[in-house]
Amino acid sequence: MLRMRVCGWPSATAVTAAMFAMALVGHIRGGLGYVTILAACILSALSGSAVADAAALTALLLPMMVKAGHDKARSGGLIAACGVIGPIIP
Repeated sequence: MLRMRVCGWPSATAVTAAMFAMALVGHIRGGLGYVTILAACILSALSGSAVADAAALTALLLPMMVKAGHDKARSGGLIAACGVIGPIIP
């Protein structure tokens, strides 16, 4: 199972999944959205927990998306929608 650290920082698994997704699709226009979807699929395959996936992706990718100029509410909505796939994949 995917484990979150107590202070709210994403686990090494979430960081590794996001960096792998960034290497695959980060260069495409709208790449952070694609990175979010791909990282959610990878984490879902590992954990199967929608809450853990959404928490890990929010802690990791939401600041990146806001810094890149994306709307915070839409970014949060994308992460929440991607987190729902957790129980479906495994």
